[in-house]
Amino acid sequence: MITALCIILLSGLLHRIRHEATVFELNNEGSTAKAKATVLNNFHTLANMNLCIAALSKATNQLKDISVVQIQVPVGGENSASTESVNAGDSIADCYYKAFLWNDNMLPVALPIEKFATDVNRVAINPTDDVFTRNGTSYQNTNYGANELLGLKHGNAGYKRYVYIKFTLPEEIASVQRATLRLYGGTGIVNSKPSFNIYQIANDWNEDAVTWSNAPGMGNKIVTATSPDVKAYIEIDITDYVISQVETDRIIAMGMDTGSSDYIGFNSKEALENRPK
Repeated sequence: MITALCIILLSGLLHRIRHEATVFELNNEGSTAKAKATVLNNFHTLANMNLCIAALSKATNQLKDISVVQIQVPVGGENSASTESVNAGDSIADCYYKAFLWNDNMLPVALPIEKFATDVNRVAINPTDDVFTRNGTSYQNTNYGANELLGLKHGNAGYKRYVYIKFTLPEEIASVQRATLRLYGGTGIVNSKPSFNIYQIANDWNEDAVTWSNAPGMGNKIVTATSPDVKAYIEIDITDYVISQVETDRIIAMGMDTGSSDYIGFNSKEALENRPK
């Protein structure tokens, strides 16, 4: 059984980050597990870490619960360091605890218990379809499925843009612990960080055929997220929606809109790099 799902981009480790982690593990006999880590950065490189502690079934080694705290790694300087602690919460019967560290690309940096890397499966899924649409008489019947950017914008006729994206869950994913949508982009305007909404939508569409005129309507809102100003990765929690789809058609179809007149651009799956996951 797959015990964790992250729709994320998996890229190379940031080797220039030097880290030291001190991990304290307690069993679950009337106590909670606690972990503490100190991360050092000596190379003027920013790469936040995630200190995690997980409850695993003693019988099956399957993940039952996970707690995460982000360590804000200081930039540059000799022995710049940041320390954080995380508690696992209430003990879970018949479970034991493991602690580990991930870098900001969700790749293992320090695994005090080496076998943990095989205990939790993280799966990166590529979108099957992504496209934006644009209103106005000159654009409403134009398809932008081959574009390398997914544009979001609010405005009058000719300016408003919506985004649509779709994923299919592989059959080997039997259950989901956590799911995030990972996008790269932003407004490109300093201090402009507008919000945008993500909705459930119908999945009977293809990126090479969708236009403003025939696009699916926005359904129930999943979440409201915030765009970066300077282009960067953002990760958006869509766990509840993904879990709901595991037992149905296994298709994750989402639409996006914004109330901002500032253009928000995210890389599409047609981009040369930094594609959505």
